[in-house]
Amino acid sequence: MGNNSGKSLFAVCFVGLLVLSASTVSFVQTETSIPKPSVPTFTVQLVDRSYDVPASSSVDPYSGQTINHPGYHVENYSIELTILNQPFSPVTVYEGTSNWTANFYYNVHMKGHFSDAWITLYNPDSDYPQKSSSQNTVIA
Repeated sequence: MGNNSGKSLFAVCFVGLLVLSASTVSFVQTETSIPKPSVPTFTVQLVDRSYDVPASSSVDPYSGQTINHPGYHVENYSIELTILNQPFSPVTVYEGTSNWTANFYYNVHMKGHFSDAWITLYNPDSDYPQKSSSQNTVIA
């Protein structure tokens, strides 16, 4: 009987090892099938959206006098980030009684020339910019 119990133990261990290795192989295969996005191609430029407000006049409702408002210039410069979109299709993930959709978002950080710290430009909980449906996503 001692010899049979040794064979039985060996058979159980061998089957367990096969099950363990089969589950590891299927796990690795699932992990490698998930596409990994590459670093996006992008351009950054300073955009001048300055404008002039023309001179105008209005009538004071209490005195009836004409009030002249001089014209002025508004300087409005912004940094515009244009990202070449990567191919991506949203995926709906079903987990038990809930489901959610995996989308493509951009996490944008900036750092001043003389700074050591990176600043997150968007709140990760609510307003990461999402990939647009066109060829490029433009973030101003």
